[in-house]
Amino acid sequence: MPVSNSIRYEILRGLPPPPTDDPVLREQRRDIVKWLLEEDPELRNELRNELRNAHVEEGELRTLVHQFTRRLGRALSTEEQQTLRERLLQLGADRLGDVVLDLSSEALAAWLAARDAT
Repeated sequence: MPVSNSIRYEILRGLPPPPTDDPVLREQRRDIVKWLLEEDPELRNELRNELRNAHVEEGELRTLVHQFTRRLGRALSTEEQQTLRERLLQLGADRLGDVVLDLSSEALAAWLAARDAT
């Protein structure tokens, strides 16, 4: 049976706030979320794909951070890692792989520092 949006919002408002140490509340929250995902297969598939993509992106990011660290001969700053994450999403892993392999360490540092690098 379909559930109206107003009822869904009421259910969500009734969820115990995360995080909670109460195992009963955690289990209730888990049951409600499972029920909502069962009721909305499109949302379930969308979340599954987002989680899968996030996992792949994190793995790619770790590999790229390692490669950039090796090429630069130093650890990346937090800001540089964030830049790399953003460029991974914008340009893709193949482009970043080309950049780290094709550029000298000096050119790579400049590429990483440039705001509009492609």
